Amino acid sequence: MFKNGQIVGNRYLITDHCSSDGGMGELFFVEDILVESKKLVLKYCKHSDEEIKNRFRREVRVMEGLNGNFYIAPIVYSDLTNNPPYFVMPYYEHGDLSKNLKLICKSLESVEFCFNRMLDCVEVLHEKGIFHRDIKPQNFLVGNQTIVISDLGLCTQQNSETAFTRSSSAFGTQGYMPPEFQFEGGFKDANAASDIFMLGVTFFEILANINQSLTNRYSLPPKLLDTINIARAVDQSQRFQSIKSFRASLTIAFDIAFGRMSKSVGIFGIHQMITDRWSSQQSISLDEISLFFNEFEKLNYEDSQRACLSFTRELFEIISFTQVPVSALQHFLKSYRAMASDSEYPWSFAEEIANNMKYLFNSSYIIGTLKAEALNIAIIASIKQNRFAAMDTCSTMIKSVTDNDMDLAHGVANAIVQNRHFFIESIDPLECRSGLIRQTIQRFNTENDPSIYRFTQNPFPR
Repeated sequence: MFKNGQIVGNRYLITDHCSSDGGMGELFFVEDILVESKKLVLKYCKHSDEEIKNRFRREVRVMEGLNGNFYIAPIVYSDLTNNPPYFVMPYYEHGDLSKNLKLICKSLESVEFCFNRMLDCVEVLHEKGIFHRDIKPQNFLVGNQTIVISDLGLCTQQNSETAFTRSSSAFGTQGYMPPEFQFEGGFKDANAASDIFMLGVTFFEILANINQSLTNRYSLPPKLLDTINIARAVDQSQRFQSIKSFRASLTIAFDIAFGRMSKSVGIFGIHQMITDRWSSQQSISLDEISLFFNEFEKLNYEDSQRACLSFTRELFEIISFTQVPVSALQHFLKSYRAMASDSEYPWSFAEEIANNMKYLFNSSYIIGTLKAEALNIAIIASIKQNRFAAMDTCSTMIKSVTDNDMDLAHGVANAIVQNRHFFIESIDPLECRSGLIRQTIQRFNTENDPSIYRFTQNPFPR
């Protein structure tokens, strides 16, 4: 056991007791007797149970693997063979987040900074395939002009086969644990949505501590509370499914609160947010869709091309179920057509473009002329990359048109004439449901049949 005055690892002098608040560990202040350093603390496993010691050792190994990352509490030194095992880390002078709620809640600006920093910390873990599983204010340390996440004793790593990680028992902290942890396998199969729930509860707790003067001056922004309530939804499928999506929604909420809507939250963040909502909830926010198209119209040519190359299938599915203003959709399709025509992309992406356009083509909310433009874009991409699967998709769209919508039929006929290609020649006119399109393809094939004699001069001269 450790005590004041003891030298540990032939280097660290224990000077005073620091804290006993941790679940697994006890903390002492230490000084490095070999080199001058900032204030340090030593944390050792205070339990004799071997399973808890193994959890402690595993936590240290995971944290050491993340050393050099500014969002994770760093480890300066460790000895996991010692009994009890211990490690040394920097001292964070303000303690954990729970001791700083009044300071954080002095303004909404401070709250925004704190929330974004916490999102950064958790996102770094998720990028490494690590889920924390015990997120709460006590596991964020404040000091050295920053906030870091700590206490990874309950974390799980994807593809890990350690006994504790694979356990189906429920661990964590009551009041913060997501509901699924209470069911068999829920803790073992924790994912990003599980950590997002705990972040949502933590954010809500922080907001609940905002003092009365702040509440009177600003009032809590409804959009901010709505976003946090999505994060802490009981059903994990109803939550944000990624930190990026959670962050995008929070950014919009704070932008609304501060009147910063003229500052773009970024087309990619909005795209992530609305597609995540669709994937997890099958729901659409018309405000978010409107914001998406408003932001898209602000992009210059280069940025719009880059954006179009990144848009996913879910976005087009969402648009197909939405009453988008004609002018907004016209601008969007004009940019998307430029991308299909001018940008460099893999040949397989032509099939993705065709499938995206098929969502719009089959929509009951989009007018015929714009559906025809969607087909035109699909044809352009399929011909440019000579992608047969994309051509098949275009053929299916062409055959499905009827004369009930003459704007669409006329637009498709024009697309056929404008994009002469062998795959259009191969379409059987009898399989087309529209008489106009059938006639157009027959004329197209006749004009391209070299066996048919064409009069180039008047056969009956005077």
